[in-house]
Amino acid sequence: MRRNWFWPAVTILLAFMALCMGNAALEESQTFDEAVHLVAGFSYWTRGDYRLNEEHPPLSKLLGAAPLLFTQTSLPEREADWKAADQLALSHAFLYRNRLSAGTMLFLGRLTAVTITLCLGLAIAVWTRRRVSAAAGVLALVFLATDANFLAHGHYVTSDVLSALTFFLAAVTWAEYLESGKRSHLICATFALGAALASKYSALYLIPVHLLLFLIYGRQKRRLLPVLVGAVLILGITYAPETLRSFEKGPLSEHINLDIPAGVKARALAEQLKLPAHPYLVGMWRLFSHNEEGQQSYLLGQIRREGDWRYFPVAFAVKTPTGLLILTAMSLAAIPWRRWSPVQAAFVLYPMIYFAWCLNSRLNIGHRHILPIYLFLFVGVSAVFLTWWRPRWPRLATAVLIGAVALQAAELARVHPYYLAFFNTAAGGPRNGPRYLLDSNIDWGQDLARLKAWMERNKLDSVCLSYFGMADLEYYGIREYSLLNMTAQDRKEFGCVAAVSQNNLYDLYHPPGTHAWAREMTPFGHIGYSILLYDLRQDRSVPFIGLSDWR
Repeated sequence: MRRNWFWPAVTILLAFMALCMGNAALEESQTFDEAVHLVAGFSYWTRGDYRLNEEHPPLSKLLGAAPLLFTQTSLPEREADWKAADQLALSHAFLYRNRLSAGTMLFLGRLTAVTITLCLGLAIAVWTRRRVSAAAGVLALVFLATDANFLAHGHYVTSDVLSALTFFLAAVTWAEYLESGKRSHLICATFALGAALASKYSALYLIPVHLLLFLIYGRQKRRLLPVLVGAVLILGITYAPETLRSFEKGPLSEHINLDIPAGVKARALAEQLKLPAHPYLVGMWRLFSHNEEGQQSYLLGQIRREGDWRYFPVAFAVKTPTGLLILTAMSLAAIPWRRWSPVQAAFVLYPMIYFAWCLNSRLNIGHRHILPIYLFLFVGVSAVFLTWWRPRWPRLATAVLIGAVALQAAELARVHPYYLAFFNTAAGGPRNGPRYLLDSNIDWGQDLARLKAWMERNKLDSVCLSYFGMADLEYYGIREYSLLNMTAQDRKEFGCVAAVSQNNLYDLYHPPGTHAWAREMTPFGHIGYSILLYDLRQDRSVPFIGLSDWR
C-alpha cells in the first residue's frame, strides 16, 4: 500500500467505527454498570471523595464523567446513601432524577468512551505502520473496526476498552525502551504504565512481565525502577486529593475482613508494612475478596459461583470473529523461533501471560475482560501475514486475508446493530449464544429502550416483563406487569406479550425454575437478542410489526 493511502484509509475506518458506535450509543439504554461509573466519576471531580465504586481504579470514571462538569448536572442530595456509599441508589437518582435528562447524560459519557476507542484504533494503526508497514497498520485497524466486541464495549462508560488501550501502550513502550534505550521511550513507558494501573486492577500483571523482559533484555543498560516509581506517582495523581489525606483515613488493616482464608495473613501484612487506607489499596483488597468469594456465572448451560478455568477459553472461541481465529492459528504456525527482539517477545508474552492470569479468576462475568489480548492479535496477525506469509505464498496469503476479512465483515453485518450479542459463525451466531455464555456477553440490560420503541410501533400499552438491568422503566414510559409474581393461571388470564431478559430466562440470578415455563415455550421474536418475546394472548391472530424473528 502506498503511504499516501494510509491516512485516507484510517480516516474512513475510524469514521465507520464512530458511526456504528454513535448510533448504538443513542439507541441503547444504560448497561448494568454505566450509571455507577458516571456518578462515581462525577463525585470524584466535584467532591474529591473516592468512596464510590472503589473496586475499579478511577481513570475511566473521571474521563467518562468529565463532559458532565460543563452541564447543569448535580449530585443527588441523599446524604444517608452517601454515608453508606450506596452506589446503586445514588447512581439511579443521579441518572434519572437530575436536571439533565438521562439520555443526554448517558450519551455525553458515551461520547468519551467512543473517543477513547477511536484513539485506540489510531494508536494501533500508527504504531503498526511505524514498526511494520502502512499496509499492516491499515489491516490491524480493519480487524478492530469490524470486531463487534469492540464496537459494543467501545461506546459504554466502563473501563474495558480504556484498559485494553493502556495495556497495549504500556507493553509496546516498555519493549521499545528495552530495544532503544531512549529517554523518550522511558518517559512514554512510565506514563503508559501509570495510566494502565489507574484504569484497571488487572494491569498489575504488567509489572511481572515488565520485570521478565527486563531480566532478559535490559539488566545491564536499562532501568526499571524509574518506570515503576513514576507510574506509582501518576497513579497517586489520579487519586488526588485522596492521596494527600490517605494517612488520615486510618490503616488499611481496618478495611480487611477476616471472612475469607487470606484475610488473616493480609491484615497481618498490612499492619507490618503500616499501609494506609488509600482507595487504591482498599479497592484492590475488595476486588481480591470478591474474587475469592466468587460470583454467580454461567458457562455451557451450567450456573456456578466458584469460577471455571474453561470460561475464558470458551469465551475466546465463541466470541472471536471466525476470520481472526483462522488467521491467528496460521500466524502461530509461522512464528519464527529464532531469538526474538524485545518487541517480538512482548507480542507473545503479554497476551499469553494475561490470558493465563485470567484463567484463575472466579469472576467469570464477561468476555470483555480479555479484550486487551486482541490488540496484540490484530497487530501480530497483520505483521505475520504481510511479512512472512505473503512473501512466500503471495496468492495464498492474499486469498486467505481477503476471505477472513470478508467473513469478519459478514459476521458484523449479521449482528448489526446488536454488537454486544455477537457470537461467531462457528458458535452458531448470536441466537445460539446462550448455549455458551450469558451476562455481559449478550444481556447487560442494554435493550430496554429498543423494547419501548417496539411497543410503540405495535401500540402496546403494557408488557409482562422480567427485565435484567438497571434502566428505569418509568423514564422509558414502560408500563409493566412483573412476571416474577405471576402464576401459570395469572399468565393465562393476563393474556399479554411477555418480554424476558436472557439472564432471567436461564435463572442466572434467580432461584432455579423461576422461568422454566418460558424455557418450555418458543419465543416469537427478540429485541436485540437480549430480550425474548412470548405471545401469551388469547387471540394471536393480530401480527406484530418491526420484529426480529427468533423461530
